Amino acid sequence: MPIALGRTLPILLTSLLAGCSGGGNPNESGFSAIDMAASTLFDEIAGLGISNVATLPTSGSASYAGYMGIDNAPFGGEIIGDMTMTVDFATEGITGAATNFINSDDIRYSGTLGISNGAFDRTADPAREWQFEADIDGTLSAVGESHTIDALMSGDFTGPGQEGAVGIVTGAITSSRSGLSNIAPGDALFVAARQ
Repeated sequence: MPIALGRTLPILLTSLLAGCSGGGNPNESGFSAIDMAASTLFDEIAGLGISNVATLPTSGSASYAGYMGIDNAPFGGEIIGDMTMTVDFATEGITGAATNFINSDDIRYSGTLGISNGAFDRTADPAREWQFEADIDGTLSAVGESHTIDALMSGDFTGPGQEGAVGIVTGAITSSRSGLSNIAPGDALFVAARQ
């Protein structure tokens, strides 16, 4: 598993999710409202603390729902979308999708980022290693421009019963107009609650 950001992760997640969440009505469906909902969910999930890796289940499955945010130049700023994830604790499989992305100008993106090829690290040191990883790939399009993402999700479960999941996304974006750019740690994140 890759080296994690350890104690700096909450700072990065808070800064990315809180980037535009100063206002917004939770009954609206625009960027500000979605960003505020994601920030609220992060506060709840992060507040649970990282799950003890030694107590991760070895059977059963769980479904998670939440948000993924990417703040990268090809998008002209931050985009945020809905994320769902299914975790099979027996096989250590992780699948799901991120979709319905919208940017800070309220422009919506078509396309889906698929989550696949999950893996656990049941011996992870939470100060420097992630508890799970999964591939996230796909193409998002808006305003005549497409962005193909080839990336890796790295995260931790939170709470004594794995009530949440939180982490970062790293990899590459190839845009039809601006070419290749990297998704660096701190550029993208996800947060989700167990359903």
